[in-house]
Amino acid sequence: IWDNPFPSMVRLMDGDFTNEGRVEVYCNGEWGTVCNTTFDLNDAGTVCRQLGYADASQVDYKTLPANSSTFIWLNNLQCYPGERCFSKCELCEYGFITSCSHQQDATIRCYGASS
Repeated sequence: IWDNPFPSMVRLMDGDFTNEGRVEVYCNGEWGTVCNTTFDLNDAGTVCRQLGYADASQVDYKTLPANSSTFIWLNNLQCYPGERCFSKCELCEYGFITSCSHQQDATIRCYGASS
């Protein structure tokens, strides 16, 4: 599925295990990061559930900045508790975020398999 991503597809990158890492979202034909401003367990839980995990256990557990050429696509997310699809929280904009740096890339840790 990684060869043919769809808009608002999410993945975790550069974590020590497959259930953790920097949150990346596919927007405008490219992978990019999500700023951690207002990013909370509701947002992280949505990412985890979309990836097939039960929920999120941690937010911003580690600093994993992306390459400086990577776009930062999203900021100030607001997912609701129990949401299962990232596209319900935020739609990809046609521009990238400039008010955030890669030092603020959101990182999460997921747990459990979805039921």
